[in-house]
Amino acid sequence: LNLATNAFAFDRFAFVDLVQDHIVAMELSHNDGLEDQHLPLRHNEWYWDIIHDSRFEDTFKILEFRNTAISNIAENIKIFEEHKNAF
Repeated sequence: LNLATNAFAFDRFAFVDLVQDHIVAMELSHNDGLEDQHLPLRHNEWYWDIIHDSRFEDTFKILEFRNTAISNIAENIKIFEEHKNAF
């Protein structure tokens, strides 16, 4: 979503509102908006509001990271849970 909104200049939140009934899973990773880097998620980023939106409570969330140590994946699961509890 981050790459598409930068490439085609549309509002990511408006897009999610438009397609919300068709979202059955989310592949989650961080990137710089220019390249699909598949980095671990980070605190205080725009995507947390969408990930933990009540509309998507039952939507599958898939962590999609590349070249990431198991310890970093475990830490990211912890970050995911911390953000979930904040909502």
